[in-house]
Amino acid sequence: MVALALALLVASEAPPQAPAQPPKAVPKAAPQLTKLPQLLEAPPAEYPPERLAKGETADVACLVDIDAQGAVSNVVLEKIGAPDFDAAALAAIRKFKFSPAELDGKPAPVRIRYVYHFVIAKKPVERPKVAIGTIRGEVLEAGNRRPVPGADVTDDTGAQAVTDGSGRYQLEAPEGHRTVTVAAPGFETRSQPLDLAAGGTVEARRIWLHRTAVGDLQATVPGDKPVDAPTRRTLSHEELVNVPGSLNDPIRAVQNLPGLARAPFLGGQLLVRGTPPQDTGVYLDGHRIPQLFHFLGGPSVVNEQLLDRIDFYPGGYGAYYGRNLTGAIDVGTRKADPTGVHGEGSVDLLQAVGFVETPVDKDTQVELAARRSYIDIFLPLFIPNDPKRGVTSIVPVYWDYQARADHKLPNGDELSLFFFGSDDKLSIVQRGGTQQLPLALDTHLAFHRMIFDWKHTDHDWTFSLSPALGWTKQSFSSDAEGRGPFGLPQTADVTILTGEIRGEARYKPSSAFTLRLGTDLEFDRASYSADLQSSIQILSLGLPITQKLTIDRVQPVQQWGEYVEGQFTLGRLSLVPGLRLDEYRWLDHARFSVDPRLWARYALTSATSLKAYTGVYHQPPQGQQIDRDLGNEDLDLEWGWQAGFGVEERFSDLWTASAELFYNRRGSLIVRVDPTTVNGQVFNPRLLNNGIGRAFGLELLLRREISAQLYGFLAYTLSKSQILQNPGDEWSAFQYDQTHILTVVAGYRPTPKWELSSRFRLTSGNPYAPVTSSIFDADSGTYVTTHGESGDAREPLFLQLDVRAEKKWIYDLWSFALYLDVQNVTNHLNEEFHVYDYRFRQQGSIQGVPILPTFGVKGRF
Repeated sequence: MVALALALLVASEAPPQAPAQPPKAVPKAAPQLTKLPQLLEAPPAEYPPERLAKGETADVACLVDIDAQGAVSNVVLEKIGAPDFDAAALAAIRKFKFSPAELDGKPAPVRIRYVYHFVIAKKPVERPKVAIGTIRGEVLEAGNRRPVPGADVTDDTGAQAVTDGSGRYQLEAPEGHRTVTVAAPGFETRSQPLDLAAGGTVEARRIWLHRTAVGDLQATVPGDKPVDAPTRRTLSHEELVNVPGSLNDPIRAVQNLPGLARAPFLGGQLLVRGTPPQDTGVYLDGHRIPQLFHFLGGPSVVNEQLLDRIDFYPGGYGAYYGRNLTGAIDVGTRKADPTGVHGEGSVDLLQAVGFVETPVDKDTQVELAARRSYIDIFLPLFIPNDPKRGVTSIVPVYWDYQARADHKLPNGDELSLFFFGSDDKLSIVQRGGTQQLPLALDTHLAFHRMIFDWKHTDHDWTFSLSPALGWTKQSFSSDAEGRGPFGLPQTADVTILTGEIRGEARYKPSSAFTLRLGTDLEFDRASYSADLQSSIQILSLGLPITQKLTIDRVQPVQQWGEYVEGQFTLGRLSLVPGLRLDEYRWLDHARFSVDPRLWARYALTSATSLKAYTGVYHQPPQGQQIDRDLGNEDLDLEWGWQAGFGVEERFSDLWTASAELFYNRRGSLIVRVDPTTVNGQVFNPRLLNNGIGRAFGLELLLRREISAQLYGFLAYTLSKSQILQNPGDEWSAFQYDQTHILTVVAGYRPTPKWELSSRFRLTSGNPYAPVTSSIFDADSGTYVTTHGESGDAREPLFLQLDVRAEKKWIYDLWSFALYLDVQNVTNHLNEEFHVYDYRFRQQGSIQGVPILPTFGVKGRF
């Protein structure tokens, strides 16, 4: 219980996830498509004469690249059809002229899908002149009520119009009974009858188009090489939502990428490149958060509908992120949809989730989300009752919320205000048992955050400022089962007030040079109290001694960070040197770090790039580690040195591959040490900077980007991670050192209403130190063991196959979906941890997750 109480204090004293890096002005959100390209000039294609004579028609689907001026820069056939139709369509589309698309209000290149229809025009019939009227209407996509721009609108007299960016159209047609027909690439054709009076205007009923093509037909922004780190692996929202085995939680999909070891059971630990989770920083919109996942492997604390993208930096990043030794994960949220009111609700066996978004006006949008678990309500109904021993189970109870507002000022400045929070506690469920001893356990973690963000662009300069305020509350209390010498009550309570300021100025006078200057400040005030009782032995002599420790104090911590980084583009070579300075202050102690970093990229060809990086990283001690009663207030900073080299290849717009060698060296690691005696005096520093760690390996990633039907990736990591606890010790394997990690994710959408996906994982078993012998100690009443080093033995190979299926029903105003996610569909017995009996003679293991189906429903509007 003491160890658990202290671990909780650690988590609460300093936000569990330390920082890391990316150079985008205050983790820049993904660009927002604010204006679709509009077709201005469309010279007709030459109809193949033989096809025309036979009365043959065709539809030619193409992917069209449009530059920032609206000109067509490239056209690629989506599927090869008749050569003469294909050639005629390509020749015509290359001559098209569009109005430029806009990202965040600025012209930018995009890719769209365009279908050229070869139809035989009917000769107009001479009709007497009639009065003309006006037909106005709106075309929306069924199921989500989003506008369908670029749809062709015709009537039975041959009058034509095209819907604009908001799905609106206006058609001039003769009076009388008219039939309006709407057609758009990837959608079914719909018609609507109406009566048009001479000189009048008719507002037609909304026309709802149901999708026939698989995948959203949206403009695609061609991506540039990452400019904030040599290695950045990004998952978009669409890739994140439907990865099997993630319990319908998008952030868990990141655990499938190279460089991340498999966490045990359903845990959400981020074990990056053979290091513990506290060495990787987790950020939400550029700010650290106390907790990414709910207790006991629960979902992430952010609703999936707010997610824009997740950037994973396994190492080698620049100066933007600091105060952590290994990697960084940046979770970016998105603005609300400005096209109207939308929402989603979902219910499964564990939780209920709700989300809604709406524009307030053309420059302001808001969105709200909330989640509540109810496993604590239903689980007791299924727990068996043992009349004698009874059954004890611990279940998580959690809820979270998010609220975001975005506003664009008349001068182009962007403002956002984001509130979010989370609450977790563990609930004890006990059923029956005349011999069962009572157990009280209260573990609670809650946090709330407010983030304000301002961005301004002025010619070559871009400025951003993002202050944040936070409140974190963590408590723990237990009354163990013995209520005597074997049951020691424990209580701990921690409250942390946090203030952060992120600011950055970026200067880009030309495409060859970019300068970034920034500051990263954090101020924490932790007030904590604890009543801890422990049973200890000094030098393993005599009976255990019960000690009681009472703490009640306030501990402030200040962390000041500044960084500068420049990017130089010299032809095919991009060179990015950076420097980060950090100052840490707690009570009467101060520590300083200087972290130089450098990375470079060289383009061998337009499709092949080489990259290399090196850098120094520092991380401060955590909260309880510098407490004078629980830890050692004289601790120093931990440090890390990273180096890597890799190659990236783009085979096509859809297929990419990368390979990367890495090496991490960590020093001054904080480790626990045993008490010693010096001249008859007991010396017990508890913690010292004695540890050394090293990790090295190879990461491979083969990826097929999201397309109309097929997507997925293959990730493989070959690595070795070791730690040396104290001078004179032997190197031993890191707790989650996994030599081979293979993950294959594949998704397939045969129709717009069906999606099938699967995940296969094959990893090396976790290492453990085998017990070689045991001797009974009569004084302590326990068995004393001798054992080997961690890594001398391993659990068997881990193997798991997960599958997911989703079926949608789409109506005009809303859509409904059922999904089934099955983990470990083969029910393979995976061993997570090695265990022994009380005499350390019989061996066994704790099994991982058995076959675990999760069924749920979603409704969207």
